[in-house]
Amino acid sequence: MKQKLNYLKLTLNLDENIRNCLQALKEGKVIIAPTETCYAIVCDASNKTAVDLIYKLKGRDAAKGISIFCENSKMIGEYAIANKTAANLIKKYLPGALTLILKKRSPFKLAKNLSKTNSIAIRISSNRFIAKLIEAYGKPLTATSANLSGKPEIYSGKEAMKIFGKNKDVLIADAGVITKTPPTTIVDCSDGKIKILRMGKLKIKV
Repeated sequence: MKQKLNYLKLTLNLDENIRNCLQALKEGKVIIAPTETCYAIVCDASNKTAVDLIYKLKGRDAAKGISIFCENSKMIGEYAIANKTAANLIKKYLPGALTLILKKRSPFKLAKNLSKTNSIAIRISSNRFIAKLIEAYGKPLTATSANLSGKPEIYSGKEAMKIFGKNKDVLIADAGVITKTPPTTIVDCSDGKIKILRMGKLKIKV
């Protein structure tokens, strides 16, 4: 059976999966793919049009902003200011289920519509597919859950197809059903202090 143009069944051949997704990113499409928590919508975080599409697909209020995936601490430092507190958290907990809110580095070299404030939410994924995709692409990707705003997160490619599969600018990277996992812990350390905004899978003591 011919594979649908907006559907990719993830296989054990990671290199082939990455090649297909790289092409979609270069074309300005968004990809719905598994992470260590739930399925997420990822796109080139420097592509304003693709980021706008994510807001539209999710029905998300632009004032809420969209977080990003980075490959490593070096990439984080290209786009945000990792103070001493942030650097310690990065070293101790990342890659993993932690999102850090940091001050943007000026000039900010990613899409301006990711955040309307002077800060940006960043994480480093421990999911092998996401990590390899960012490494191959060489730039940050968006890191927002693949659900309609106000609705539960999704944990299967089948659910993703039902919600987003009709859009030609969406590629569903289907890894089947993934384990339901609590969301990331969100820590605002933009001012050098630890402020826990959401306690998720990762437990941090202040």
